[in-house]
Amino acid sequence: MRNGHTLLEVLVSSGILLTLLSALGLGLSVSISAYRQGTETAKVEQSARAIIGSLSRDMGQATAEEGAPLVPIPEPGTRTGPEVAFYIPNDLSDMRRIKTERVRYFLSGGTLFRETHQEDGSSRQRSVAGGVRSFSIEPLDSRSFRVTFSLTTWQGQEIVRQSLLMAGGKD
Repeated sequence: MRNGHTLLEVLVSSGILLTLLSALGLGLSVSISAYRQGTETAKVEQSARAIIGSLSRDMGQATAEEGAPLVPIPEPGTRTGPEVAFYIPNDLSDMRRIKTERVRYFLSGGTLFRETHQEDGSSRQRSVAGGVRSFSIEPLDSRSFRVTFSLTTWQGQEIVRQSLLMAGGKD
């Protein structure tokens, strides 16, 4: 460059280097934010699909034991929130005796759980989805429910609130 100054010295003295670095940093920050938001959205979508899929499978297979209706079991005054319980067949290979299991959904610590109690007294519990802020199942009649849930990002912002109608199995 002229007068013995390097390109770097010119850029530093004129403030152009600082401007370029700032723009680069801002671009990087925006990219990280967009990536984080994209992955959070994907996680929330995955949670919503998991909840709807699990409930759909259970309610689609649901059967009443000896003609009893599918009735949600409320748990007022508990920390786990609302729950629903119903019977589903778990062994269709022996049509002379269809075994049933009681299925219960409940919310605890931001995670929705599915718990099954089988006729032999054994039980299993698994998580369905994380990032769940609220979950409720409201009975509309003996066979249909309104399912409402909301999901949050890792920062705790509610970004999905879903309400849908679901029906149980046939009489």
